[in-house]
Amino acid sequence: MDDGLDGSSTHTTTSADDGTDSTPGTDGTTTTGSEECPATHLRIFVSSAQVDGTITSNCGTVAAVDRADCLCQTLADAAFSDASTFQAWLSTEEDPVRDRLAPKGSNDLPFCLVDGTVVVHDWAELTNPDAPLRNGIALDELGNSFNGFVWTGSDAAGEATAATCNGWTGSGEFPTGERGEAGQTSSAWTHGATSGCGNSLRLYCLER
Repeated sequence: MDDGLDGSSTHTTTSADDGTDSTPGTDGTTTTGSEECPATHLRIFVSSAQVDGTITSNCGTVAAVDRADCLCQTLADAAFSDASTFQAWLSTEEDPVRDRLAPKGSNDLPFCLVDGTVVVHDWAELTNPDAPLRNGIALDELGNSFNGFVWTGSDAAGEATAATCNGWTGSGEFPTGERGEAGQTSSAWTHGATSGCGNSLRLYCLER
């Protein structure tokens, strides 16, 4: 781990990629571009664990987004010897992910999968609804492939949608939660459909 200028930690690795740019597929699915991931970057993965729309986990009775963050942190700590802070791409109306996870100081770096594949160059690109991801988020923290549904409660700008399982409590009549699809590079990676809150989906976890 290298320390950022603001005291935050960032991941450092070496890539053997050839430096060519990736091109998103026309159907919005994962591409296999080989753009080189910078040595200093942040990791992003799909959780190997699934949770229902109340974000049930072993992280106590804290607020739902904190339970989601705790789950991401637990998985990262188990997978990486140099894990720093990991949080979930999950919004509520009161706490949209665009604000909740916004970078501080110099910690605005490219996001890469755990195998070094570039996803976006910076936070602005990640939260730009008009910019597709360079590669889909389709690996979990252990490097296993996954193409499926992920709780987000967020649109492609990182703002909360109307479907957040009632603040990830699952209460109310027929609550639903916004979901994305891992592996997509279009805005469908984070929104475009909903699931009933009794379903178990995964989470996106970001290094901060």
